[in-house]
Amino acid sequence: MSRSDKSNKRNDPKSIVILFSCAFIWGTAFVAQVKSRSMTPFAYNGIRYVLGALTVGIAALIFERKGESRDSLSMTLKGGALTGIILFIAANLQQLGIYYGTQAGKAGFFTGVYTVLVPIMAFVFFRKRTSVLTWIGVAFAVAGLYMLCMTDGNSLSFTFSDALILAGALFWSLHIIVIDHFTEKGVSPLKYSTTQFLACAVLSLACALIFEDVSFADAWATKIEILYGGVLSVGVAYTLQILGQRRVEPTLSAIILSTESVFSVIGGALILHERLAFPYGYLGCAAMFAAIIISQIEPKNNKKANA
Repeated sequence: MSRSDKSNKRNDPKSIVILFSCAFIWGTAFVAQVKSRSMTPFAYNGIRYVLGALTVGIAALIFERKGESRDSLSMTLKGGALTGIILFIAANLQQLGIYYGTQAGKAGFFTGVYTVLVPIMAFVFFRKRTSVLTWIGVAFAVAGLYMLCMTDGNSLSFTFSDALILAGALFWSLHIIVIDHFTEKGVSPLKYSTTQFLACAVLSLACALIFEDVSFADAWATKIEILYGGVLSVGVAYTLQILGQRRVEPTLSAIILSTESVFSVIGGALILHERLAFPYGYLGCAAMFAAIIISQIEPKNNKKANA
């Protein structure tokens, strides 16, 4: 393939639209999660990740028909299982936080902290270089979190549910790092994802049976939210992410996908009639969004080194 052909595959308008669609689904999924509060958290995640695994599994049968070596399949299954354990922790901390009262928009921006944490954790665990912009992003994130927790001009409101969401962000960042580690080893993406979703589903359902009073009536009452969270947010959105990122630069992809936090606020306001504290909540959102974007910008010297 010529150099010009490769450049034509970058920042394709259709792929950009696909990525924005993915961010929209992920952002509005926070609304579905809030509307599912009548259902216990582990049961909700267990069912939706079963649906997600089925959706991506069908995509794997269509797009990954080609056989693979025993070693590659073993790496795919082992990596998917490990990633699924981390996903189980991240997803359920997030859903527990929402279950105990964190708003959809606030949850979206708190979860978005993972994009700032990824390069920091990569530095801590793998000694990967971080730029000054990363630390500037951290400063914006801290300021944003502070303002999001402001209820008025003089007081802070940081609840137990908010702490759960932030703890989940740590595991979302670890989730990204582990995925990066295994994808570099040549695993089959869709089979890998199907495995991690199944692992998350099994662990979530097991916890639901042990710790929760699972109600079929509650599950049926939230069937639309479960379908949205499972089929669209887990299954369709992940497939869209894979398709979209093929023809969009990584940095631009990350910035586009980070707009899920903006869609979570818009969805929370329009559908759930949520309101953040004025003006601090909205200033906090702006600072958090700036942190997400700044942390994804790659300095020119890093680009040259990567080239």
